[in-house]
Amino acid sequence: MNLMNFRTMNKKLLAMMCFAFMIFILSSCAKENEELVELPQIQKEDPYYISFAETGELVMPDVDLSKFSARSVRVKGDTIFIANNHADDRSILIINLKENKLIGKISRWTRGGVDEKFDAEIGDMAVSDHYIFVGMHNSRINIFERRSMRFVNVIGRSDGGWGSGIYDMVHCFGLREYADRLVVRDKETIRVYWLYEALTEPAFRVPWLGKINVPEGLGYDYQPTQHGFAEYKGKVYLDDWYQRAVQVVDPSKMEIKFAEESPIDRDTVFNYPDIRPSGLAASGGSMFMSLYRSGVVNRYDIKTGTFVEKVADFTGREVGRMELANDLLYFIDNKTAKIFIAKGVKR
Repeated sequence: MNLMNFRTMNKKLLAMMCFAFMIFILSSCAKENEELVELPQIQKEDPYYISFAETGELVMPDVDLSKFSARSVRVKGDTIFIANNHADDRSILIINLKENKLIGKISRWTRGGVDEKFDAEIGDMAVSDHYIFVGMHNSRINIFERRSMRFVNVIGRSDGGWGSGIYDMVHCFGLREYADRLVVRDKETIRVYWLYEALTEPAFRVPWLGKINVPEGLGYDYQPTQHGFAEYKGKVYLDDWYQRAVQVVDPSKMEIKFAEESPIDRDTVFNYPDIRPSGLAASGGSMFMSLYRSGVVNRYDIKTGTFVEKVADFTGREVGRMELANDLLYFIDNKTAKIFIAKGVKR
């Protein structure tokens, strides 16, 4: 496919030079304002957990629980970001965990003078050091600044329809950020976007960088809530409910090429013919996976995908998406659409 109409050599070369220059400047001096550049994320402590013990439901101050249905949860430092998919109050909730205080909410914004809102189901949410990405079931990904909550840009279709073109997607079911890449699981594919373009291209004219080749295919997935993501030491792990597998990809292998796509093969796949994965988390050389329609969380060797042991069984829960941060496992109970917390026990 000729992509010169949206990614010319001169434009790309200039963008890459600017991108490299901004990284150099940002890495050598402190900055007060957020920039359009996402620097590689620094690896923090990598603890090895032997078990998790539930401590209770997440307390959410100033949140109307009658209009709450958790779809995604991410934790950055002392801040938790929650995607609320309830039809009467679709929003992104931002809570300071240390102060137990609601410090922000995104439910409406203005784009080009037009008031907008989350007018379709939220599929998933990704949170980087500076931005919040909200994937929708109207084939869009809305992007906001973390600090100001200001709308930045939108990826996908302006009419909310499906499509297979370079700017299109077929409903966003899963999202994960890593360094300067955004990994997206839509209804049919895994594709990757370059954050520079996601933040700077015109609305609805953000091209994908490339797609991940999955030889056996992903199937036409009808389980939009079952796509857990985890990132560990440069690789992204995506549970594949349809194929009873976990797809493993390295987004950094997808090169930024002049005027062409950059598809890559997945790194590997972990197959689990007897179970279906639901949520994922990673730490200490381990991949933690919750099992579909159960409260069980198992540990697997993250290099081989081999089962090691069961680390939790939350009775009465159906553990979905998970987030591991600050020695706590935050998980969505798919039965109640609420968020619960479990304390990690280290080796």
